[in-house]
Amino acid sequence: YIASEIIRLQRQKGLTFSQFAVLVRDRHQALRLTEFLARMDIPVLNQRGTSIAHSSALASFSHLIQALLHPKNRGKALVAFGSPLLGWSQHDLKNPEGMEFMLLFIQRLKFIFEEQGFGRFFNELLYSSHKPSGPTVAEYLLSRKNGTEFYRDLQQLADGISEEQYVLGDSLESILSFLDRF
Repeated sequence: YIASEIIRLQRQKGLTFSQFAVLVRDRHQALRLTEFLARMDIPVLNQRGTSIAHSSALASFSHLIQALLHPKNRGKALVAFGSPLLGWSQHDLKNPEGMEFMLLFIQRLKFIFEEQGFGRFFNELLYSSHKPSGPTVAEYLLSRKNGTEFYRDLQQLADGISEEQYVLGDSLESILSFLDRF
C-alpha cells in the first residue's frame, strides 16, 4: 500500500520522491521497507535511529576524500588506508611497496571522480581491490565483524552525497563540506 500511494501521489500531484517520509517502528521494519521500495524502483534513504555522525564510515570516507584532495600527500594516504574503510594493518602501512600502491589507488580514484563523477567513483571504490592482491573493498567490508552495518552507513553517505551534488556541485571540496556537516 505504501509504495502504490507514493507512486500515485508522485504521478498525480507531481511530488518528488524526496518529499515523502515513512516512519517505521524499528530498524528491522526499516530494512524490510527499504528493500521493498528499492525493488519497486522508489529511491530510498534509510535514516537510522542513531546519527550517522557516530559511524566510523563517516570518518573513514572523509579521510579518503582528504587523500583524494591531496593525492601526493603520503600522510593522508596512510590515514585513509589505515581507516576501517580500507583496513590496512600497521605491517601493510609500513611496506614500501604498499605506499606506491596507495598513491596509485588514490590517483586512479581521483581521476575517475574528475572524469566520470561521484557515482562512478563510488562504484570503482567498492569494486576495486583494496590491497595489491586482496579482495575488493566491498568484499572486505562485508566479511568483517559489523561490516554490514559499516557498508550500509557508507551507502547512506553516498546516497546523501548524490542528492547534495545537485545543490553543491560535483567537487571533492563540496563532498568534504557535506561530510563535515555531520
